[in-house]
Amino acid sequence: MGREYQVLTGLARVKARTPRPLLYCTDLTIIGAPFYVMERLHGVILRAQYQKELTLAPDLMRRISLAAVDNLAAIHAIDYQAAGLADLGRPEGYIERQVEGWTRRYRNAQTDEVPELEAIMAWLATHRPATGSAALIHNDYKYDNLMLDPANLAEIVAVLDWEMCTIGDPLMDLG
Repeated sequence: MGREYQVLTGLARVKARTPRPLLYCTDLTIIGAPFYVMERLHGVILRAQYQKELTLAPDLMRRISLAAVDNLAAIHAIDYQAAGLADLGRPEGYIERQVEGWTRRYRNAQTDEVPELEAIMAWLATHRPATGSAALIHNDYKYDNLMLDPANLAEIVAVLDWEMCTIGDPLMDLG
C-alpha cells in the first residue's frame, strides 16, 4: 500500500492520468492493515460483465485501443525523476532479470513437459533485446486497469493499479 501511495503521489506531481492520493494510514487498529484513500473518479472499466451492457463495435474498440497505446506511450514519456520516482527500480539488466524470472517461475510450477515452452524459453534467452532507455513502466497495463470516460469510451480518465510499476525498459510494458 505504501509503495502504491508513493507512486500515485509522484504521478500527481507530473499530472499523470491517475486518481490523486489523499491519505496514507499505517495505523493497524483502523482496518487491520495499512491503507490509502484516493480520489473517487467515475468511469467505465472494461471487464467481462460489461460485455452485455456495452456495444463495443470494432470501430469503437479500435479507438479505445489506439487511446490505450497512446496513453502507454505517455506513461513511458513521464519524467520519473521529476515525479520523485527514480528509486523505484533498477533499469540496468531489467530485461535479463524478467526473462530469467519468468523461466524460474515456470520451472518452479511445472507439472508437465511442454516442448514448445522449452523452445520459447530458449529463444527468449538468446534473443533478448539490448536494454533500451529507462522509463516508468506500469507492468500490468491492460484494459481492466484503464478507466474510460462514460461519455466517450475512447478517452482514458485514469490508469489504476500501480503496485507493480517500476523503472525499466518500456518494451517490456508493451510486450
